Parts: sequence; C-alpha cells; structure tokens
Amino acid sequence: MEIAELILEYIKVLAWPITVIGILIAFRKRISHLFNRTKKLELPGGISLEVFEEKIQEAKELAKKVEKEERAVPEGKTRGIKPIRIDTEVNKRMIELGLKPSPSGLQISYYHDLAVTDSRLALAALRMDIELMLKNLAKGFNIETEERESIGRLNRKLLDKGATSHNQYQLINKMLQISNAAVHGIEINETQANEVFEIMEILIEDYKSWLSWGFER
Repeated sequence: MEIAELILEYIKVLAWPITVIGILIAFRKRISHLFNRTKKLELPGGISLEVFEEKIQEAKELAKKVEKEERAVPEGKTRGIKPIRIDTEVNKRMIELGLKPSPSGLQISYYHDLAVTDSRLALAALRMDIELMLKNLAKGFNIETEERESIGRLNRKLLDKGATSHNQYQLINKMLQISNAAVHGIEINETQANEVFEIMEILIEDYKSWLSWGFER
C-alpha cells in the first residue's frame, strides 16, 4: 500500500473520534450546563436529586418547632379520655370513632422493619399513613372532602380550619415531598429512612393526642 493510501486509511479511522472530541470541546459549556440541569431535575415528589438530604434537615427543624408547640384544644372538643400511650390502642380508638384504622397501627417499628429490606417501600407505607391521618382528621373536624382530592389540598383545608398549626402544615408538606420522591425513584438509604421515621414520630404523637380528645356524637 502506498504511503498516501495508508495516510488516507488512518484519516478514515480517526475521523469520527476527532469529530466527537471537537464537538465536546466546542460545546463543553453547554454540555456542562446540561449535566447540571440533570442533577437538579425535579422528581414527581417535588424534590430535586441534589437537595433531598437538605429537605430531610428542613423537616427535622420543623419537627422541633412542632414538638415545642402548645396546642390548644379547638372549640367543640375536650380532653375527654386518658391520653393514648400504647401503639396498640391507636387502631382501637380510631375504630371507636368510626375512622379508618392503619395497617401499621402507626407504629414506628413497622417502618423500621420495612426499611431493613426496602427503604422505598417503607417510605411508601409512611406516605399512606400520612394520608390516612389527614383524612381521619378531616372527618373528625367535619371538613368536607372530595373523592379524588389531592392530599396537599386536604392538608391546606386542615390548616384553614384550625385543625393543624402552620408548623404542622409545613412539616406534613415536607414529609409528603420526601416520601413522594422516594416512591417515584429517588435513592434513599436506610439511615436516611430512619431519620424520616423519627420525624414522623412527632406527627404521630400529635395525632394520638388528638385521638384522646372527646368527640361529639
């Protein structure tokens, strides 16, 4: 093969890689921007990949505020029975009030056990319990709801009715964002999941206090 033909063959072989490298160099800023956008891509749960841990920390801060709140019993309610202190009493009390019981019994250990094998499944169970608690609260406060009403809208109705405080409303929203993100595919490890469950415990304790009130028949 003559030298000219040999050089031509080398050019043919190297043409595509050189073209690709040239494109990468010419458009490196745009490509970098595209990757940054991907990192910030929002999942259906409303949380971007890069701020997931940040949202957990924000939820922790809100939980501290909720825990410190002195919640007055709204008009028409009284602290009619002894406080619910045992997890097994939760479903019993909800059934007595004509509310929907929870498959987990609102026991934190239930979520922890699920997270050992599947953190995402555990967060899905947690989200179901948040929805159940809000629907039961709505029923207890005689708030009208629509059959396909979003959980976010229901949360807002509870705030407007005075059934929840502003801090509780914000915390519930954060917990819904976190659990929705997990359900829709974000990677969450067992440690992160357990942090979320500790936050959930604050909401459950408030809910159990509500169940201990007297209710109009």
